Amino acid sequence: METQHSYWKLKYQGLEKEFIQLKSEHIQLKLLYEQAIEGSLHDINQMNMLRLENEQLKNTISELKGSPITKKSEEINTLEPNLKKTQCTLSHLNLFSPQKRNYYSNDDWYPLESVEINTDSCVKQALPDQSISFECNDPNLYVSFLIISVSADKLGSGLNFPPEIVYEYPESSFQLSSDIRKILADCCFPSGVDVRPMKLSSSASELNSLLYGQTQNKRGNNCYIFTLKSTQLEKEHGELPNSNQEVMYMICLQIEDLSMQPDKQVEWVVPKVYCFVSFIPIFELHYEMIFSMLSLKRINRMKSLINEEDLGKEELLCKDERRALSAYAEIELVQDAELIEISIENLDKIIYEFPEDMSMIDIPWLCGPLFSTLEFNDFFWLFCAVLQEKSVVLVSSNKGLLTSCVLGFTALLRPFRWPNLLIPIVPNSVIDLLDAPVPLLAGICQRPTNKENIIWVMLDEPMISARIQGDTTTVQTVIEPAASQLKQRIQNIFGLLPKKAACFNPNPQEKMIILEIASAIKEYFSYITAEIEINRYIGVDGLQNKILSQFPKEDHAFINAVMQTQLFSNMRDELILVP
Repeated sequence: METQHSYWKLKYQGLEKEFIQLKSEHIQLKLLYEQAIEGSLHDINQMNMLRLENEQLKNTISELKGSPITKKSEEINTLEPNLKKTQCTLSHLNLFSPQKRNYYSNDDWYPLESVEINTDSCVKQALPDQSISFECNDPNLYVSFLIISVSADKLGSGLNFPPEIVYEYPESSFQLSSDIRKILADCCFPSGVDVRPMKLSSSASELNSLLYGQTQNKRGNNCYIFTLKSTQLEKEHGELPNSNQEVMYMICLQIEDLSMQPDKQVEWVVPKVYCFVSFIPIFELHYEMIFSMLSLKRINRMKSLINEEDLGKEELLCKDERRALSAYAEIELVQDAELIEISIENLDKIIYEFPEDMSMIDIPWLCGPLFSTLEFNDFFWLFCAVLQEKSVVLVSSNKGLLTSCVLGFTALLRPFRWPNLLIPIVPNSVIDLLDAPVPLLAGICQRPTNKENIIWVMLDEPMISARIQGDTTTVQTVIEPAASQLKQRIQNIFGLLPKKAACFNPNPQEKMIILEIASAIKEYFSYITAEIEINRYIGVDGLQNKILSQFPKEDHAFINAVMQTQLFSNMRDELILVP
């Protein structure tokens, strides 16, 4: 009898949820239809008015230019800018022929403005969280490929070796200011560049390892990701994360290689970062391509019998690597649950299957290290802190672990979006950003001193009890849900993941566990979004009361804390204002 009762209870809850979803969709369709009718009439009237105004201005200017009276010259100068403005507005009202944007435009990237750091010198510079503008509505898998390292002609010039972009594919695919280039390079090497001269006593095995051994087929500590903001947002489509192109992902792999100063017989061991710039968080596939490119370089060197004497003549990318990049650039984003195969000469085929739920495409990659590194209670408390927009900074010398954990929290927030300062890895050059009087979610390789109002997460700390640090006042303001329905549900699954080391390469079973945890969080948030969509026409207080009614009374303090955040306000406005 009890089993039947549970069955019908679950059945009822499922039907109730389906009813809420259908009701919400009905309201959206009705509103969309009404707005479409009103919008069409409004746009037609506006276009007619602008055309009429345009003709009147043309006639006025023509009459004035034909008059010999010089006193009309000032009037002409006033009218001509208005004409241009009207013509521009009219062209932007072309609703039926959207302008196709150039995928490899040279003029689309630019920094919005420099932000002043609070230092003695007060030098303006670009920041890791500073927005950049780039227009791209093509569904290609990546925008550009970069190599960041130390230029060979600067080796030996002193102890300070600033990193820079030394290679771009395609050439001039986008235009970045010197400020943005510098911050991008600094994020690749947040603690600076470690360059050393090759010792004459170095063994042949070390030389061979540097020349021919820079290959790998699994994710490691040297695989890390950071983001830069984009201002040219697209309309969201489907469930794919970042489909509105809000951020650009910099997918990085760092290796060591030999380099030689021009016209000098001195070899240097220099770090190089291979970096894909992409709007699409298919990290696994991007890294498969980078691994393949390193294998192609190794094969090319072995075929050519390249040694240290030939380094000055070697191109940064061999012909086969460039061919692989070109083939990868032609692949367009496919639909969910579809399979793509990439054939590369001399290498095994790359096979990648897109998940059935595209909204979870980045979850296994980002959340595997996050879940396996933190104890459950620490993870859950930190997640609540991020939801309530507390400043959280993670600390680790492992850049791969660090950036995965930071971006893992943002991925789990969906459908919410972190609205404040987000820096997956903070370079030493802009460490003062941690003093910003706004909430921040960031990663840093080494904890600085005298930074207040921040929750520190020491990922490398062996003592579990000492991993989360912060002043008592800040820590005590974090509220957890008391009823713990969500906590209870995911805690049972959480313990199934290995805790011996960061889970960088989860097996299929571990991926299922990771996705189940993320799905439980997503379902919990769905009660909030469903109430917003259904009750979009009532006031703020009424809406909040409706949302609270979906949760146990013990959780009301937690839900209230979330509803006071900018994170919640932004999502509420999106769901209410956007049809």
